[in-house]
Amino acid sequence: MKPILLLTALFLPIAVQDSDSVVGVDAMATSAKVNDWLISQARVERFVNQKLGSRIVNIDVMRRLRSEALSHLVRRQVIMEYLKTTRYYPRGGSAIEMRIDQLQKRLKQVDRSLQQHLNENGMSRAELDNEIAWEIAWQGFLDDWLSEERLDQYFQQRHREFDGTRMKVAHLLLRPAGEERPDDVKVRADSIRQQINLGQVTWSGAVSDFSVAQTSIEQDGLVGWIEFTAPMPVEFNRAAFQLDPGQISSPVATSVGIHLIKCLEIEPGSRGRKDIEPVIRAAATRSIFDQLSDQKRQDVDIQYDPPGR
Repeated sequence: MKPILLLTALFLPIAVQDSDSVVGVDAMATSAKVNDWLISQARVERFVNQKLGSRIVNIDVMRRLRSEALSHLVRRQVIMEYLKTTRYYPRGGSAIEMRIDQLQKRLKQVDRSLQQHLNENGMSRAELDNEIAWEIAWQGFLDDWLSEERLDQYFQQRHREFDGTRMKVAHLLLRPAGEERPDDVKVRADSIRQQINLGQVTWSGAVSDFSVAQTSIEQDGLVGWIEFTAPMPVEFNRAAFQLDPGQISSPVATSVGIHLIKCLEIEPGSRGRKDIEPVIRAAATRSIFDQLSDQKRQDVDIQYDPPGR
């Protein structure tokens, strides 16, 4: 019989994210401690398995997912340590016990005990209590933070990302030459950008002289029309959508290489916040999760096993 899963976690973003998601986590680390709370290897595996479901991935993807899972769980616990100091944290245990009672009633309907449920999910009672406390505290925090005013502000600041705006862009693509390192390529790209901005070389001339994107060189590096979610890599789109017509981005690293991006034209979108409320709320939730975990990271002790960088 399938085990009844714990109440769905309120924030589980692990869909092969960009490189920022694993900053500070050694690729070999399999577990971590945030203050006195252990994030075990078994907890990481459970998190990954819940996200994968029945999908099968190769060993390289699995390794990356485990690293991302550990990074996310560490970030989440950093926030949890902060929430413990606020009114959102369920003190006294009554709110947690109420959730446990609800879970036990559901389990009883399928002739399962709480201990069987914990065993089937590879969880301890302390981990279950921590999961429930997280759900209660994080939801309470979000209920206060995600006000109409803040959601409006979030949408207005990033409306191009959500309202269907399209941008026509071109790029100049660089890759390491010889013994050149990625950081050296970024320096070279920034130098080319400065030369263009100073009028020492035209965009067309720079693309012709330096770009390795052979398919677009004759069109001055033209990529075409893009939206925030497609078809280019997220790092590319994120930088492009900060530009106005005629502007050139700082060097942008993707899996393809190092790009300079030029905005050629913008076609404004028409969707309003209310048209895509769930999307805006989810994006704002991810944003405050990242901001809060970054802000509070210095307030906790984090140790990786094996030790991180």
